[in-house]
Amino acid sequence: MYKRLTRWLRLLGYDASFDTSLEDEEYPPIAIKEDRILLTRDDLLAEIAIKQGAKTIVVKGLSIEEKLVHLHKEAGIELSFSDDILPRCSNCNGELKIITKKKVAELVPEGTREHFDLFWQCKNKKCAKVYWKGSHWQKMENTLKNCQELLKKEKKQSTKKDKKKKED
Repeated sequence: MYKRLTRWLRLLGYDASFDTSLEDEEYPPIAIKEDRILLTRDDLLAEIAIKQGAKTIVVKGLSIEEKLVHLHKEAGIELSFSDDILPRCSNCNGELKIITKKKVAELVPEGTREHFDLFWQCKNKKCAKVYWKGSHWQKMENTLKNCQELLKKEKKQSTKKDKKKKED
């Protein structure tokens, strides 16, 4: 499943939908109607979706870094946070707004309020999740750094292959 990938796409600012209640044949018409790119590992589903006119990417890779790099190459997604802010809720895909420390007083642990000044909250009232740059932020930045390193490694390998072809 792509729940983790969906959350990552949202954190990177992309409007991403994830619904496990649907049958395979229901995904392509929704992707077309909502002008989305259908992400799948299923070659048969991809073939059907493409025939129906849905933009489709067969996602390659096992790790989240490999999947994100693949989407960077196939769809041009940016592998960085936009201006150090979070634009979308990873939980529900809602937009986030900056919220004052005073307004989050009852929503986050006391220690969090003491150590952080910048908070975001989901605008979706049903969700209202609060975000801040805690220890998880560094882990997320490390994941994106790993993506950049993977891209460099792939580029280096590609350059070596091209050089070898020219020599032959």
